[in-house]
Amino acid sequence: MTFWYARGDTLRDLKRFEATVASYDAALTLEPAHPDAHNNRGVALSNLRRHAEALESYDRALAVNPNNAVTYNNRGNTLQEQKRYTEALASYDAALASEPDYVEAHNNRGLVLWKLKRFTEALTSYNTALALKPDSIEAVINRGPLLWDLGRREEALAGYDAALAIRPDHAELLYNRGLMLQDSGRHDAAVGDFEGALHVNPDYKYLAGLLLHTKMQCCDWRGWADSVQRLERQVRDGICASNPFALLGLSASPHDQLLCAKTWVRNKCPASPTPLWRRETDVQDKIRVAYLSADFRDHPLAVLMAGVFERHDHARFETTALSFWLDTPSEMRTRLKAAFDRFIDVPHDSDEEAAWRLRDLKVDIAVDLTGFTRDARTGILALRPAPVQVNYLGLNTTMGADYVDNILADRYVIPEDSQSHYSERVVYLPETFLVNDSVRHIDLQSLAARQPACPR
Repeated sequence: MTFWYARGDTLRDLKRFEATVASYDAALTLEPAHPDAHNNRGVALSNLRRHAEALESYDRALAVNPNNAVTYNNRGNTLQEQKRYTEALASYDAALASEPDYVEAHNNRGLVLWKLKRFTEALTSYNTALALKPDSIEAVINRGPLLWDLGRREEALAGYDAALAIRPDHAELLYNRGLMLQDSGRHDAAVGDFEGALHVNPDYKYLAGLLLHTKMQCCDWRGWADSVQRLERQVRDGICASNPFALLGLSASPHDQLLCAKTWVRNKCPASPTPLWRRETDVQDKIRVAYLSADFRDHPLAVLMAGVFERHDHARFETTALSFWLDTPSEMRTRLKAAFDRFIDVPHDSDEEAAWRLRDLKVDIAVDLTGFTRDARTGILALRPAPVQVNYLGLNTTMGADYVDNILADRYVIPEDSQSHYSERVVYLPETFLVNDSVRHIDLQSLAARQPACPR
């Protein structure tokens, strides 16, 4: 038994996970109640994305040793991979009940609380991990974006600066600090961090496209054509080289956009194996339409769409807004709230909780107005809460997802001979797809004052 177990450990370190599972199976044939073999087998199965089998292995290990904090932590990681965040949290809590000073479990608990939008609790977990182990790079990495989202930006950058002073060649630290610098408009500094991360790890996911996109902000065109061509080849090979939004400004090929979007969706927000809408038919007096967006606020999208929301025929349609943004008071937000039959704020809901809201409301049509722009919540649509799901306006390119049924466009934005480059069914609106608010006030006097004088 010892030989097979040790062989399994060696193969696991070599990341030969199929052979790892076989070795642990051989060990367990000789000693069926060996908890560590069951646990390690679960880790290997999780790496193979055979999550159900991994959970069975963890449960067998816990049946033998119900107080094993490591197994509870690993079980939580597998549940988190499946986006079963509430169950993952319970598993991390069980690990900490057994071993209160378990740094990895505190860190992982913080990560899952962040995904559940329980930000204060998440920060407490990260702080506990760092109090127990001040040099925990993983806790610094996870805590930084949370501090950034909470508006504590200088504190977030200071944490990364301190960690990079110790580990200047850590790719993920460089990448995350680059994102923060980019978000604060410090594009030159962000380029330096992204280049550093790629130097450490040339295969860092989605970073090649992000680097080029950031260089555009600096008007840095050195080696531009070769870099773009290399990126396009990577996209066509199915490599996670760029996010779809970054590629939109780099490649003119709609087919490359489709391939990039499909790769992104497959890796970041795949369709749920258990969709919330199960093809049942709900007979209702009105058609229920929900609009999903992070931009129900002082934002160009709201300026364009406000009149559309107000002009829905409420005798035939029941409208809902699902808002991803924090409820910050403004004249536009007040106007939008009055336009909908129902306005729901979900910035602190998990994707699953937000999707269940739509399903419980028996929404017929979910219209995503965000696409792959900032603060997108594509994971909500991945859970298929509505029978018909639509991509419109926020980013008028394909989402590459089987769970997005239609895209609204016109024949200029998507020519008829380009429809094959869209995973959605293209629905053409008359004349133009771009709406605008017909009651928007235009100050002609101020506009005229801003026009340059005509030369005599």
